[in-house]
Amino acid sequence: MIVGGGSGTRLVATKGQRRSGGRPPIYGQEVQSALVSVWRRFGYLCGKRLAPLIRDSVDAIRADQFLNAEQTVCDMLMRISPATIDRLLKSERSKLALKGNSYTRASGGLWELIPIRTFGDWAKVPPGHMQMDTVGNDGGFGTADCAFTLCLTDICLGWTKRRGLKNRAARWVVAALKEIRAKFPLLLISL
Repeated sequence: MIVGGGSGTRLVATKGQRRSGGRPPIYGQEVQSALVSVWRRFGYLCGKRLAPLIRDSVDAIRADQFLNAEQTVCDMLMRISPATIDRLLKSERSKLALKGNSYTRASGGLWELIPIRTFGDWAKVPPGHMQMDTVGNDGGFGTADCAFTLCLTDICLGWTKRRGLKNRAARWVVAALKEIRAKFPLLLISL
């Protein structure tokens, strides 16, 4: 705003109401709460998989006494897009996100010793080529005092063998690997 006065003109800024961008929301709180309930019942699916299921089962959603969904809510659920489903469920998904417990530590020298293969490198691999990893069974608590599982997976077949470990000490890993190799029906070509 420009204000004129006797000796000069000065500029005065006023804080105005900021207009939010985009279209106004179509789906209200009732639709979102019904969507969250349906999402939980169907096993936390993504929007692309959940949208067709909602359309196929809207009659059951309408009849559900616990959802108590009105006709307008069911009509909106029938036409909701997968992208909108994902957007409306974003806050609920963030509550379920894992905190990223990992027992793997960075080691520059180790990366140079182990060849990294991408998905395309495994396209025509015969049976007998295995990948190995250890998984911590800590129940979501990041302590090293937990049991581990040694997992061996055949690249071609997807056949997986697992053995429990007291910890990731080399002696337990080698012993479990020997046990798996003794009972594995195929020749182990690479690990």
